[in-house]
Amino acid sequence: GTLTSNKMRVTRLCIGNESITVTGDGYAPAGGFLSEGKEMSGERLDQSGAKRLLSAMALCNNANLHAPDKPQGEWTITGDPTEAALLTAAVKSGIDLEGLKKRYPRTHHLPFERIRKRMTTIHETSGAVAAKRVAFVKGSPKEVIELSAFVYDGAKIRPMTEAEKTEALRQNDEMASMGLRVLAAGSAEVDIKASYTSDEVEKNLVFLGLIAMLDAPRPEVKAA
Repeated sequence: GTLTSNKMRVTRLCIGNESITVTGDGYAPAGGFLSEGKEMSGERLDQSGAKRLLSAMALCNNANLHAPDKPQGEWTITGDPTEAALLTAAVKSGIDLEGLKKRYPRTHHLPFERIRKRMTTIHETSGAVAAKRVAFVKGSPKEVIELSAFVYDGAKIRPMTEAEKTEALRQNDEMASMGLRVLAAGSAEVDIKASYTSDEVEKNLVFLGLIAMLDAPRPEVKAA
């Protein structure tokens, strides 16, 4: 086969004190989630906050995942490999991407900038917070953690303590030192407006957790 760019894949999620291992290779959404070596059920993924983290990463995302067109075919992507890897992890957790996008239609996009080290998308919501929109922010862990005032612990949103910020930064450093690429996600409720600036949206965030990825060389690279 031709040498194409390496495939990114999500290998770990950190939410609060829980470290979750993600299994599976490539962009095919096959694999599971392990906590302390035990396979996590869909219910556990919900309770841990993993699904909320993965939903945020899937919505704050410009890539697309394409199922193979023939039985033995490969899953393919369009867009950024990092963002595609996030979509794969979301589908592995049982998230229906099409359904998610229908539930949270995107209204605005504040693109990634090197200086901000993050990107934000703003979405309509339904239900109790229909009078508001929700912003999802993903980017450099240090930046996102610094901008967070709250944390989602799987059950509720509460103020984020300095100790929790320090622990999240420690987790980031530990994973980065293992050669993993780490991203953080946060969310915020915003008023319904015609336009937004990053300064007004990217503050007092609810910290959702960290996702670590591995740049997985393709099999033919090893052969070479």
